[in-house]
Amino acid sequence: MLKNLNTVFLGHNFIELSETESTNSVLSELLTDSVPEGTVVVTDYQTAGRGQRGSVWYSERGKNLMMSMLFYPSSLKVEEMFYLSKLSAVALRETLQFFIPDFPIYVKWPNDVLVDKKKIAGILIENQLEEGHIKSSIIGMGINVNQWAFPDNILRSITSMSLLTGKTHLLHEVLAKLLERIEFYYSMVQKRKFELIDSEYLKFLWGYQEVVSVEVENRREEAYIIGVEKNGLLSAVINNRIRSFDIKEIKFYMDT
Repeated sequence: MLKNLNTVFLGHNFIELSETESTNSVLSELLTDSVPEGTVVVTDYQTAGRGQRGSVWYSERGKNLMMSMLFYPSSLKVEEMFYLSKLSAVALRETLQFFIPDFPIYVKWPNDVLVDKKKIAGILIENQLEEGHIKSSIIGMGINVNQWAFPDNILRSITSMSLLTGKTHLLHEVLAKLLERIEFYYSMVQKRKFELIDSEYLKFLWGYQEVVSVEVENRREEAYIIGVEKNGLLSAVINNRIRSFDIKEIKFYMDT
């Protein structure tokens, strides 16, 4: 178990690996062995870390936080599963704000975390569904903590806690705080206190109630972001028409 951990169940079954292809994949393989809810897998290095849209998560060995958590949120219906993304993003943003309080931090739909329009963390969630409910959920997160250098092709769009603060941060402290906040918001979802999650998510949603540049159907458009629907679709006004989008249907331009 992780030291100085103030949680009821999350992280009490703790698996630490020096290297693996993907922490999400490790937990996925363990599902057949009745692994307990709250199991956390952390690694120093991922050889095949995954992000949204099939992207690769780039990270130096031992510099960042790469981890996955296992939940059995059987009370959640399939149409409510985006609350897992919301609670994860809210908890992650809150954790980062605790350690880097001098920088405004936002959630970028559907599940990235930004500082000054640059990505500092991301979330990848994989669910197993059964009879209209969520049988299991693996929530993976990658946080750029102590990495100073990034490849030239992504340097303009990415940052880290160390780049922002000029300091080295203790990974176990960041992890302990994150697990505490994740467990808190997960308990809110279990109690079906969705309004609290919605409020925190919208409060820090990048572009919310603003006009932003997006790509839709291979065209650059101006979109006024209304919010996020219960099923996770992004709602926006484009050309005086309210439209809903999934992750593959809209792309944000971050250069404006």
